[in-house]
Parts: sequence; structure tokens; C-alpha cells
Amino acid sequence: MKSVYGLEQIRVYGDPEKTVRIAAVSSGSGKSSLEDAIRSGADVLITGDVDYHTAIDAVMKGIAVIDAGHYGTEFCFIEEASAFLKEEFPDLKVECARIRQPFSIF
Repeated sequence: MKSVYGLEQIRVYGDPEKTVRIAAVSSGSGKSSLEDAIRSGADVLITGDVDYHTAIDAVMKGIAVIDAGHYGTEFCFIEEASAFLKEEFPDLKVECARIRQPFSIF
């Protein structure tokens, strides 16, 4: 996750050596997707902005959580959406905000 998305850090709840066969993905805050991920049989939920207690409860229910942060799970959409719009609508003026992590980690 860190290398694919160019992130400095991610939070992992559960066993980082666990074999993953099914991954559930929810961009942004995926707290509300947790029960669906569990019902689907996912081994891990990859999302952002999962609070501590939700993540701990998830692990107790048998699913790991990768919290890549809200920014980390959404910024990649900006460039893809821009490229899509430019290709599909060549006369449309498309501008993107500069992509950057909105906070610093010390």
C-alpha cells in the first residue's frame, strides 16, 4: 500500500503476515463498510479514517484493517478522473488542484 500509493505510513490492525485471499476496499472513511466486508468473507478491509475502537473490534471479529488515511485512499482518483474527462470530453477544460498530503507527520 505504501509503495503503490506513495504514502509515508499506513496503520495496520491485525496480523501483518496474514494471508489475504479476499480484500474489501472502501475509499475515504470506511467504518460503515466494515460489516459488509465481514459478511463478504474478506480477510482485510483497506480504507481510511478508521477509528481505533472500530479497528480493534474488526480484528476481534476476524478481519484485519489497513488504514491508509482519508487522503491516501482518495487522492489517486483525481488524476484518473482528470484523464478520463479529458479523453471523453476533449473540449472540456479540466483543472486539478495540486495533490498533496493535507498534514505533516513528525
